[in-house]
Amino acid sequence: MPHLPRLLLSLCLATVLTPALAAGTVQVSFIGADRFADAGPTARDVDATERVLTSWLQALGKRYLPDGQTLKIEITDIDLAGEIRPGARGNTRLTQGGADWPRVTLRYTLDGGTGPASAGETVADLDYLRRTEVLPPDPLRYEKRMLDHWFKARFAEGRPPL
Repeated sequence: MPHLPRLLLSLCLATVLTPALAAGTVQVSFIGADRFADAGPTARDVDATERVLTSWLQALGKRYLPDGQTLKIEITDIDLAGEIRPGARGNTRLTQGGADWPRVTLRYTLDGGTGPASAGETVADLDYLRRTEVLPPDPLRYEKRMLDHWFKARFAEGRPPL
């Protein structure tokens, strides 16, 4: 117990001297989800896709946006990597690396910092199966990687849309 006061003092100093992590916020909405090209074969799958992508984009905002910035993203279309193939055991998503790349069409507005910035673009990864990165076994791994690269390029590195 004689070390307890010193330990408490160390913890207090560490808390005071450790800077808070700067983290912007991301608000995501989905416009016309009933008309998306392919966000999943059922309404339940579409809802799950929307939840996962919302969570992913919000995590990217915490990682790449400075504190005080708010990014509003409206997703107007989703086309997941691969194609759904019906089978005896249910539907299977088959990825072949042809014209089945992941694609997300969106509009965004960034508030905070030097002023608002807005744009609309289609984020796609035509080489999604040719990349050498090892991805975890996740049903939306290609879409997450694609959005990660896009988010970093736009908001961390400041590269404009092509």
